[in-house]
Amino acid sequence: KEITYEEISDKNEFNSLLEQIDENMFNTDRVFLDYYLSKDKAMKRYKNWLTDDFGKSSCLLYKLVFKDKFIGFFYLKDIGESMVDSVLAGIFSQYKKLGLGSSIVGKHIELAKNLGYEKIITKVSSNNIESLRIHLAYGYEIKDSKYVYRKLNGGN
Repeated sequence: KEITYEEISDKNEFNSLLEQIDENMFNTDRVFLDYYLSKDKAMKRYKNWLTDDFGKSSCLLYKLVFKDKFIGFFYLKDIGESMVDSVLAGIFSQYKKLGLGSSIVGKHIELAKNLGYEKIITKVSSNNIESLRIHLAYGYEIKDSKYVYRKLNGGN
C-alpha cells in the first residue's frame, strides 16, 4: 500500500528515469549475460527501447514511488481490443533486494484494471526466474516458450 505509481508524462521525468537505469538493472537479460556483448550494450538497449516508444499514444509509462522515492518503473502498451502488453518493468539497482519486486506486477495489474483493460499479456525471460515466479503468483499463465539464438560471425 505504500507503493504508488505516477505517469511519466514529460521529458524531465523521462530523463530522470533514463538516468537511473544502470548496467546492473537488467542483469538477467540475454545481452547482459552474453560473453561476447557488454553490460553497457544491454543497458543502452533498454534506454533506446524506452526512448523510441516514449510519447507514442500507445505508451503507458509509469514510475513506482515508495516513501517519496522513485524506485522503478513499468511500461504498458495499448494493443487494442481491451488488451495491454506489459512490455518492460524494473526496480532500480539500489532498491533491489528490498522485497519490492512484486509491486511492479501488482501495480501494473491495478492500473490496467483502473484504465478498463480486460487482459494483460507479457513476456518473461526464463533467465529471470524471480520475475517468472511473481507473474505466476499473480495468476499469469505460460502460453508458450521461445528460444532466441544469436549467430556468431567470426567470433562476434
